[in-house]
Amino acid sequence: MECVDSLSATLRHETRAQHEWVENLSFSVRLAKGEIDLAEYALHLCVWLVFFEKLESALPEAPHPAPFRSALLRQDLEYLKETLDRYPGATNLHRSHGCSWKPDRAEWMGRCYVLEGSSLGALVLGPRLKKALDLPRDATHFYSDHVKGAKTQWRRVKSFLDAAPYSTDEIHRSIAAAKDTFRDVGAAFEQIGSQRSGSSESTNSHD
Repeated sequence: MECVDSLSATLRHETRAQHEWVENLSFSVRLAKGEIDLAEYALHLCVWLVFFEKLESALPEAPHPAPFRSALLRQDLEYLKETLDRYPGATNLHRSHGCSWKPDRAEWMGRCYVLEGSSLGALVLGPRLKKALDLPRDATHFYSDHVKGAKTQWRRVKSFLDAAPYSTDEIHRSIAAAKDTFRDVGAAFEQIGSQRSGSSESTNSHD
């Protein structure tokens, strides 16, 4: 396989089905509408924390193309500690997902594409959640600071992804890692619904 246009364009094309699956999950739909409660807000921040921690540490020798997000998430979760204390399993919400991340450049690029791409959705989602939940500044560092210059940061990320030449094998590994990341995010979001309601959505296989 060769990049259709660039690695980022190839990843967008090859992962469209996985992306749409995550967007159409019940939790994702309620999140996008600002119809989650404070506990679900805190739990979904736990999800992003572990994923961004993995991204930021999986390939330490690589220059990261965007600001680290984990520090912002830790600040928000510290403020929401009392809310999370009612859910003993919150800190381990999805540590079983994505636990096999390897320090592989091609895989890291695929995962970076998925996670950093979330900043564009946060441009709309952040203000909506802050208004719906009446969130104070101390609980919105991720959504307030995460989206500052988001479009410029995303262009920088895309340039970073597209700068290096890739072999056919590397392209395949990057695509597979991006698909796995979408699946892991979706599984974690389903787990939030399960933890909050006692029932989970059925997870389809997405290859």
